[in-house]
Amino acid sequence: MNTLNTNDATATSRLTAFAFLWALAALASLISRPLYLVAGVASLHGFIGMAVMVSALVVLHDPRSLERLGSLCLAIVAMVLVELPEVPNHRLVLFFVSLAVLLAFARGMQARKTGDDLRVAVWNAFSPAGRWTLVLVYAFAFFAKLNHGYFDTEHSCALSFYDNVREWFYLPLPAGPAVDQAVLWGSIIVELLLPIFLIVRKTRLLGILLGLLFHLGLALDLGMQFYNFTSAMVPLLLLFLPDSAVSHAAETWTRWKDRRWVRFLVTTPLVAIAVWLAAAVVLMAAFQEWMMHTAFEIAGYPFVSWFYIAPRIVAVWWTIIVAGGAALFCVRVLFLRKATAAAESAHVSMVMRGSQIAVVALVALNGMSLWLGLKTRTAFNMYSNLRVEAGYSNHFLVPGSLDVMGNLADTVEILQVSHFYLHEPYVKGGYRMTYFSLGQRVAWDDGLEVIYQRNGGAWSVGKHRDQEPVRIPPWILRKLLVYGPVGDGVEKECAW
Repeated sequence: MNTLNTNDATATSRLTAFAFLWALAALASLISRPLYLVAGVASLHGFIGMAVMVSALVVLHDPRSLERLGSLCLAIVAMVLVELPEVPNHRLVLFFVSLAVLLAFARGMQARKTGDDLRVAVWNAFSPAGRWTLVLVYAFAFFAKLNHGYFDTEHSCALSFYDNVREWFYLPLPAGPAVDQAVLWGSIIVELLLPIFLIVRKTRLLGILLGLLFHLGLALDLGMQFYNFTSAMVPLLLLFLPDSAVSHAAETWTRWKDRRWVRFLVTTPLVAIAVWLAAAVVLMAAFQEWMMHTAFEIAGYPFVSWFYIAPRIVAVWWTIIVAGGAALFCVRVLFLRKATAAAESAHVSMVMRGSQIAVVALVALNGMSLWLGLKTRTAFNMYSNLRVEAGYSNHFLVPGSLDVMGNLADTVEILQVSHFYLHEPYVKGGYRMTYFSLGQRVAWDDGLEVIYQRNGGAWSVGKHRDQEPVRIPPWILRKLLVYGPVGDGVEKECAW
């Protein structure tokens, strides 16, 4: 039996901490979209949602178990593959990093044959890919915000979110034109500095602290439920902590974990989340039809509204505890010790090998797909007020999409549509839909009825099929490509 050296023991502790935080991120993602979890327990989506929930809870029970972490990552990957193409950006982050973990298991099994510890091998294999994933997400998010729409004080998503925090928590935050400019430029500067600070060794600890504070602020917007994004980003930020800081954190936790107020702050939200998830499953299994068809119609009814709001408050509570506690620890490392010594010790590996390079390449491709014309949503351009079309964009630097497949140039005008969620943006809002998206919608829903105009002719889809049936894209393209509305005013919408 091999004895772990100091570095091996630290790697094992770090993997355990990551597993715990990754399970919390998975639960936060489910809580932010409860209808996904309970819309149909017998459906494939509902079944996989249940698998993610159960896997996350068993990881929280024993985060040291590699088998449990592997099961959770496998469930997350399956959830996103089923949900594609309309997957929120935070779930894409969960997907890519979970995929990196699963591939690290394969590499770790090979290392185990030579006598190396499996946990150490898994940690050393996936952690660099996790770090690069975070850097790329920040870089693409920053670049997408360099557009005229984001700096429009009337419609900027940044100012909308700032107002949401003020309204939700009745915080006496300042307001006015000067504050608006500070929020706009502050968010841009933070997302510019984060990838740089995290890459540069001497500023790495400061970058971690800046990222934690940034996501703490985002998590306070309960309306947009950014706690799910914060929960996914915090574990990745902590991947950049040097081993010396992690060892110090472990010692601090050992001294504090048995204090009553610490146990209360940490365990209460976990118990509340577990109880709510169990209640959600039972209620939806017993009253699925009633909940699904009345939740929106009687949103003012206390049970329905608090059923959805209460877990969000609990999730924000836990997010603040984790991110806030980590931020305070970074302050302690930076300012209660010699900052130069802390910076010099902040070495982490950014070197990837084999399959991990492929994962990060997929992350980069997802971010570039916006400019290639493969996507206009879920390309890490979330809430950027960006408008990108064939040959046009409101970006400061990029004049338009390359539109390599021609999908953005081929659009239709929706005249009538049977579904309300399509009627609002395309009929009432007047936006155009890509012909590719129309084919996607028809493939997904046989009951969809649409009257649309394309190339000067009017066509119908539904009970009376048109003379030129809608071209259905191949299955693989329907799963990978996704486009939002096209047209003037899109940049005024806050969409992920």
